[in-house]
Amino acid sequence: MLLSPMPAVLALRKRKALGDLNPLPLVFTIFNCTGWIAYGCIIQNPWIPTGNVIGLLGGLFFTLEAMMVADRRTQDRILGILLVGTVYFASMCCYTAYELSSEAAQKVWSYQCMTVLLAYYIIPLSTMYKVIKTKNAVSFYLPLSIATVANGSMWALYGRFGVNDITQWLPNSIGAMLGVLQVALCLIYDRHPPNDNLSVKTEAEQRHTQHSLQLFKQAGTPIGEDDQQMLLEEDVALHIQVVERGTSLKGDIDCLKTLPCT
Repeated sequence: MLLSPMPAVLALRKRKALGDLNPLPLVFTIFNCTGWIAYGCIIQNPWIPTGNVIGLLGGLFFTLEAMMVADRRTQDRILGILLVGTVYFASMCCYTAYELSSEAAQKVWSYQCMTVLLAYYIIPLSTMYKVIKTKNAVSFYLPLSIATVANGSMWALYGRFGVNDITQWLPNSIGAMLGVLQVALCLIYDRHPPNDNLSVKTEAEQRHTQHSLQLFKQAGTPIGEDDQQMLLEEDVALHIQVVERGTSLKGDIDCLKTLPCT
């Protein structure tokens, strides 16, 4: 599950744009894995740190890639979360290592792991309202949602029947159920980006060629319904051409920027 965002991150690296990918789960991957590594070391369970070390490295890679292509506001947001998280976990390590007994430290890290893991599972649902409202699930990454169900289910079964540890089975059970909800939304709603041309057409319909109609009225020319429809269609076609030319021009400019200066 922790490496499932790899295709999406490689895609955003290629297109040099964040797009609809929500970067917050990538950031929380770092904190989630850090907490579980510490908890696994305290309870001396080698299976927990092993997978989470790989997840920690993956989370760092994903987060850095997302930051490089994100806008300034998103970059500041990610950087702020990283700074706060780093200070928090450094303080936690010092406090539990020097001030608490082994049992007390285990309990503290247990609560911490459950809290962060639940936040990790819940954060992708921050866009649920947008998904339901727009009936478009493009902001949900289906492979990650499927991996969430599989990962949560297996860790919940292991935590409940393997080691009988509530720290492992409780949050992962909730995560598996939330993952099922994400998968359901991905299957119910469309996962393709909305067509820009359709939005342009909608905008043109709302304006209803006011400028063109005003010119005809100023000239004293009578306008019938057929004439209005013709003007509307011409206005829509013109806007679409502008969008397409603007996109093409932007691509040409980006291409020129990559050429070496001579």
